[in-house]
Amino acid sequence: MKRISIIVWLCTVAFMSNGQHMQGTLVASLSGVDRIELVKTSMEIPSWEEKTFWPIYEAYMAEGEKTASSINRSLADLSTINTSVGDAEALQYVQNLFAFRAEKLTVFKKYYQEMGSELNGVIALQFLQTETLLQMMEESQVYDQSSLRKFRFHPKAVKAANFQNAKRNMMTNFIGIPEDKKEIFWTIYGRYMEDCDAMLGENYDMVAQFAGPADEYTPALAKRLGLNIINVLERENKLKEKYFNELVRDTDTTLAARFIAWEDYYSLVCKMHAWADAP
Repeated sequence: MKRISIIVWLCTVAFMSNGQHMQGTLVASLSGVDRIELVKTSMEIPSWEEKTFWPIYEAYMAEGEKTASSINRSLADLSTINTSVGDAEALQYVQNLFAFRAEKLTVFKKYYQEMGSELNGVIALQFLQTETLLQMMEESQVYDQSSLRKFRFHPKAVKAANFQNAKRNMMTNFIGIPEDKKEIFWTIYGRYMEDCDAMLGENYDMVAQFAGPADEYTPALAKRLGLNIINVLERENKLKEKYFNELVRDTDTTLAARFIAWEDYYSLVCKMHAWADAP
């Protein structure tokens, strides 16, 4: 049983490394033939199932890479938003991100269901776990290679007693919240956090429940868990979109877009930590 896979190892290395060389190495390891080798190392596919699995996976890659590239371009655009970016442009960047994320989850669901039907729920769950983590890593690396890198934040970075103040200070510094917008911003943010914690756990730690070894489940339970993963990610995307729209309405578009950039980066870092720390 490959509980500590090469992907989790790479994830841990990504947390520890600040260098561009290591980031470039990681990016290279997640593309083309190297990606397939990584998947082979991280999944347990019985030899008699490989003839069925790999054609499905290659079809997934051909379709999934298009949406992944679109997401990454959106993240790169989003990370550059500052006060000189117009509202229409900022709005388009964020709307692109939400749309491409929804499209990617549709691709996940399509091939997850196909693998569950043609193979079994355990193999399908391994596929979904592997691709979900790889996608999070790829997306976080886009942010890592932008100016947003210096605003990377995680709860373990500070003492628990200082966490909330440190987080708000970091957000304020990056987003650039005007004095006359602070009250309404933090009110909306407070409601967002209540909904986010209820859905994904404090600091997104609920995703750890999806990181358990797939072979510990029956095929039927594995299928159900995989659908739960997709459902939670879809709901997270819609939640961010809902509160983005509220911030656009009650503050301004550029501020709302920079909030999404910061929160999206923060959520990716938190989810990868939760995944890597899962028992």
